[in-house]
Amino acid sequence: MDVSSESDRKEFIKMINNLVENHDSIIRNVNWRGQTDTVIAYVKGDDVVLVNKNNEFITILKGGINNARIKNARKQ
Repeated sequence: MDVSSESDRKEFIKMINNLVENHDSIIRNVNWRGQTDTVIAYVKGDDVVLVNKNNEFITILKGGINNARIKNARKQ
């Protein structure tokens, strides 16, 4: 994807919204670097979208289900 392309940016937003709206599971209280409060992780397949307590997008993790912070949060 090209960040300078409006259509690519729209497609990226569509991907994020799809993952959040059609998630397989939600993981709450994830400690994430750079965030003062815990965050929420929406998991779909192997991918994860992180949002803050105000439901603002933080990041998307391709294959994020294998991230150590996500794995640890799932155990709680």
